[in-house]
Amino acid sequence: MSAALDKYSDESLFQTSEEYEQNRAALESKILGSFTTDQHTPLRAYRKNLHPNFYKNCFKFCVVRNPWERMISYYHWKKQKQSGMPNDEFNESAFKLLVQNQPGMETYLVDRKMYLNKALGVLINPFDMSPIDYYLKYENLEEDFAKLITKLGIHHEGANLNRIGKTHRKHYRHYYSEEMAEFVAKRFKNEIEYFGYKF
Repeated sequence: MSAALDKYSDESLFQTSEEYEQNRAALESKILGSFTTDQHTPLRAYRKNLHPNFYKNCFKFCVVRNPWERMISYYHWKKQKQSGMPNDEFNESAFKLLVQNQPGMETYLVDRKMYLNKALGVLINPFDMSPIDYYLKYENLEEDFAKLITKLGIHHEGANLNRIGKTHRKHYRHYYSEEMAEFVAKRFKNEIEYFGYKF
């Protein structure tokens, strides 16, 4: 948020860095208004609710994850939330239904529904149209995070990510039959191709 505000170019909001610091809360309120977000707010909601200049000048980044691993993690998270305790039991039918109803990452990361290349008359990978400036891979999170904050000019000597809620379950491949692995591959084809993920 801080880096994005620093890039905002509307001088009517603030004139100096001192004024910016003094009026930070008012500035955020003026830009965001009543718009609230969480970690799963789709990009199109930001585009719709933020000032156009602010949205355009924001440095946009997000974390992506291997879909085969992400779906197993999500399945167990949902089960734990429902039962209140960790549980490593696996039901393939319930898992397949979960995957079937889970949208691909393009739903969150493309800010408008324009997957058709009108000039060629063919569908293209929607990630080619995403305005995201930087992707962090969950599998390389520490390394990619360090690159990101360096890119943003943020001092980070000795800074470490503090991961919470980390679980210790079997490797994600353990839960997959050949059929289910292929089912996930087809369901999340766009992101698997774009980010080069392998089962």
